[in-house]
Amino acid sequence: MWHKIQTVGTIREFIDTNAAIVPLAATKHEGVLTTLTHFLSNPTQALGDSAFNAINPFLEIAGIISYPVASIIMVVAGLMYIIGFREKCVSWITKTTITYIIVQLLPLLLRTAINSIVAA
Repeated sequence: MWHKIQTVGTIREFIDTNAAIVPLAATKHEGVLTTLTHFLSNPTQALGDSAFNAINPFLEIAGIISYPVASIIMVVAGLMYIIGFREKCVSWITKTTITYIIVQLLPLLLRTAINSIVAA
């Protein structure tokens, strides 16, 4: 099985640039047609999708930044716990944990809110 060589075409067919342009152009038109069909079949859902796609990069950035920020706050809270500020550091750890979880779930919550608004 591993030592079989099967020729599927010549090198000239592989390097030919005219053959590579046609599928690429067809793919671009298929994406436009799919988007247009989706918008015409359900315009409110398409508007909700476009609104979420516009906000999603900012949510991704917030999700990525939240991990190091939460880690720094947890380390400071741990040091404060060692020093003796127990009540304050437990409060910091609790608030940081809840905030981190909410920030990570924010895309899901926002998507659910947009879908509920669009469905209404």
